[in-house]
This record gives sequence, C-alpha cells and structure tokens, in this order.
Amino acid sequence: MAVSALAWLARRARAPVFCVVGDGGREVARALRADGRVRVVRSPRHATVLLVAGELPDALVEAARQVHDQVPAPRGTVHCGGGESPIPGAVRASAAEVVDAVVGTHRALMDGSRASAPTLGPERHPVDWRGKGPHGQGGEGMMGGKPYGRPMAMTGEDVRDGLELDRVPLVVGPFLPWMPPGLGFSVELQGDVIQCLEARVPTLGHRDIPEVFSRARTEAVPLAELEVARARHLVAATADLLLCLGLDALGARLLKTAARLRAGEGEDLRDALRMLRRSMALKGATRGVGVLPPDRLRGTGPVARAAGLEEDARLDDPAWQALGFAPITRERGDAEARWIQRLDEAAAALDLAARAGAALRHPGPPLESPRGPLEPDPSPALLALLTETAPGQPWDTFVTTLLSLDLDPAAIPPTGNRDGDGDGHGVGVGHGDGPGDGHGLGHGASLGLGLGDGDGLGLGDGHGPGHGDGHGAGLGLGHGHGPGLGHGHGPGLGHGHGPGLGPGPGPGPGPGPGHGPGPGHGHGLGHGPGLGVGHGLGLGDGDGLGVGDGHGAGLGHGHG
Repeated sequence: MAVSALAWLARRARAPVFCVVGDGGREVARALRADGRVRVVRSPRHATVLLVAGELPDALVEAARQVHDQVPAPRGTVHCGGGESPIPGAVRASAAEVVDAVVGTHRALMDGSRASAPTLGPERHPVDWRGKGPHGQGGEGMMGGKPYGRPMAMTGEDVRDGLELDRVPLVVGPFLPWMPPGLGFSVELQGDVIQCLEARVPTLGHRDIPEVFSRARTEAVPLAELEVARARHLVAATADLLLCLGLDALGARLLKTAARLRAGEGEDLRDALRMLRRSMALKGATRGVGVLPPDRLRGTGPVARAAGLEEDARLDDPAWQALGFAPITRERGDAEARWIQRLDEAAAALDLAARAGAALRHPGPPLESPRGPLEPDPSPALLALLTETAPGQPWDTFVTTLLSLDLDPAAIPPTGNRDGDGDGHGVGVGHGDGPGDGHGLGHGASLGLGLGDGDGLGLGDGHGPGHGDGHGAGLGLGHGHGPGLGHGHGPGLGHGHGPGLGPGPGPGPGPGPGHGPGPGHGHGLGHGPGLGVGHGLGLGDGDGLGVGDGHGAGLGHGHG
C-alpha cells in the first residue's frame, strides 16, 4: 500500500527532466523551463526523463549516450529535433508536443506501463586503473599514474603571484545546463582560480538568431516583426543568465514574459526590469563582474553599448532613421550593465514596433541582430576575448561573464577533434573518458558534463625528449590561440579572430580584425614545452599564445 501511494505521488509530481541541447534546440529547452508541468534539473542523476533538443553533431553523440546512462532507472528519453536520435527507443515529439511527451513519459515510467531504457555503454569505470601500477590501484611512484582512476593534481605557479599550488585539469561541457549549446572548455584550476583555459566548440549548422533576421538578408520584412523578435531574444538571453545564477523562478518568469511580448507592451517589460533591479542576489552576482576593455568591444552590439559605445547598424538604416531611432547606452560595462542593457533595449524595441506600423525594412544596409551586427557575428571575437582574459579569474566570475555575453556557438569556428586516445575524464557528471584530444594521452579530470578529449588541458603522456606528437605544456609554432604570425584566432597578423592587420572578424588595425599572417601551422617541440602544430605562438594556421601538448623536449605536432 505504501509503495502504491509513493508511486501515485511520483506519477503526479512535476516531471524531472535533464536537457541535452544540440544544434537548433535552444528554444525548445527554453520553452521547457517556462512550463510549470516539468522541472528542469541540473544533473542527470536527478532526472527520470532525458530530453534531446535539436540535432546532435557526430562529435557530441557519444557524450549524449553517456549522459543518458547517468539518468537513474527507471528512465526514458524524448527527442525533439531533426536527424536520427542518438538514444535508441526515444519518444519523438515536435516542439509543440515536447512538454506533453516529457510528462507522459515520466508518468508511464512511474506507473510501470513503460519499461526503463537499458544502459547504452559498458558498465565499467571510464579509466582502466585496476591492477595497474606496483600496488594495483593505478598509481605510479609518488605522484604518477591515476590512483583509483583519477589523476593527481600537480603543482604549478599561480598566474597571479607565482605561488606554487596544486593545479587541477578539468574538462567542462558540452551539456552543462547553463552552457551555450555544445560549448565546452578545457581548464586548469588552482582552487577556484583559472590558470589556463581553452574553448571547445563543436560544428553546428543552425545560427541562434530569430528566423525573421535570416529572411531580412534577402527580402523585405515588416520592421515591427524584426523588433518584436529582437525583444524576445534579448529577454530570453537575460533569463538564461538568471537560470545560471540559480534564480530559477525569476528566469522562468522572464521566459514566459518573452513568449508573450507584443508591439507596444514595453511598459510591462520595464516593470520586470524594476523588479529585477531590486534583487540583491542578482546585483551581488553581476555588479562589477566581467568588465571587459571597451576598445576590444567594437562591433559587439549590446555588449559594446553597455560599455558606453554608441554604435548600432540601425543608425544608418533608412527604415529606422524614419522612426527617429537612437541607441541606448550604459557606462560600467560589467555583467550587470549588460543584462540591464538588454532589457532596456527590449522595451525600446517594443515601442519601435508599435511606431513602425506596417513599415517594411528592405535588404541592403547592414542589419543589426539582437547580438550586434548580423555579419560578422560578434560571438567569435567575444569568446576569444573571454578566454584571453580568463586566467587569474575565479571560476564563478568566468561563468557569469560567459552568460552575460550571449554567445552563439554556431557562429564560432569549431575547434575540431584531434586524433588519438585520451583520458580526459570528460563525459558525465564527475568523470568519464572521451575521444582523445590529440596524438597522446591527456590527463584531466572533469567538472560536470563534458567530452574528455585527450589531455583536457592536462598532463600529456610523453615525458622525455623525442620526436612525436605531444600534448601538455609548452609554447609552439602551430595552431595556437593567441598572438602570432599566420592564420590564427587571436591577436596577430593573419587570418584570425582578434585584433590584427587584414580583413577578419575581430577588432584590429587594417581592413578588418584578424586576417593576415597569424598564429598557426608550425612543426616544433611536441611532447613538452615546444614548438608544434598546436595552440601557441607561431607561424601558420593557429590561434596564438598557448600551451603545447606534452612534457619534455621533442619535435612534433603539439596542441597547447
């Protein structure tokens, strides 16, 4: 009787669901968070239903399958999106049906009318440590090996003061609830302070912009439709930040507000803004956090305007000139200024939509999207600036700054997968092996859900001189993130995202940011501090100053 009563209560509870968000799935996940019939949880361990929203690229399928296995039985999966579901037996649902499908799956699992989905992966520890080493527990010597499957933290100098402390390598993403879809990071921490960080960007095909802005490239569209879509996007992006900060009720309220916005209803939104500005928790989490140099923010839309830069493509568009458009700006340029800026702009957009009536906006002039210029999207330049300024920041500051920038991973050049095997302790909450991020074994632990692509910003297995492809610490000529000569993402002369000479998608002197001989392709020291085809200062296609993948001097392709 007691069991039956518990099952009855569980069946009628809000359905706990964990979201795996792929290409084009962000709006589905947002709609789910705004619906009171479900409870979107922060860990798969707390879910009964896994929602796969959008289409997953091949590089993320194995990660999604491992997340599925972390949902405790009884469990089920709902897939809303194109392509084949990565989870066999998933219930297919359209965007309009997804909440009903999640609730129905949960109730069927609770009353026993639906069987629990089987485990997809091998039931083994992701790191093969048993029987390894002189004592059979995976350790080797004083600090080597992987005792009980986890690499030991090694000491290193703090980037702020040079103090020698333990540095823990982690892989974060790609399915953390607060992370932009598919985005992940390889990071080394001392305590909670970032020592080095590298973004991991998958290949995504669907830009995260309202559909009307895509149509406006080639056809005349109602100006009011553009402005209402702008307002909804800006409000939803602010809700993402609130949800990341743990302000779930406020975030869900904003998502509901975004869905029902109409032309001329700016006053309702201003009421919401006044309420949010009274939140001491929100103020404490965002005021003074994430201040970025204004001279690096040109062409970044609301982020630039929140730092006092009066720039907006609508100033030069006849459709908006006829309405007397004037941009809103703020001064501080911190995370608080950015979310206030977005809500102010959303309210102003609804007022513009009301004044526009039936006016059309015709193709031709550059178009201002909710993130800034539609082309080039500011996301690559902002991500490059974020990773460049991350060392020395506490992790929570980095996360708040990331969410305050409203990045679109689909607009960012993918980092790609390097070949090799790795022990990056990535996929899953806690740890899990993933595909290797280079030619070598990388040691890294994980934080949350992520692909452990090799070294995980960690210790490459290649201790000693030699020729080869290595992963670990070192500077190299090659694919690197930072300044350099060659095709690279970072400050330098070359094809890169960052300040530089030549045409490109980032700020810099010359015809455009980043394009010119910049960081990139170069052979050099592989296993260890050295020059290699990796993330380091170098000649060729790479992304600047970085850490080469390997330990010890040697010639080869290094990723760092």
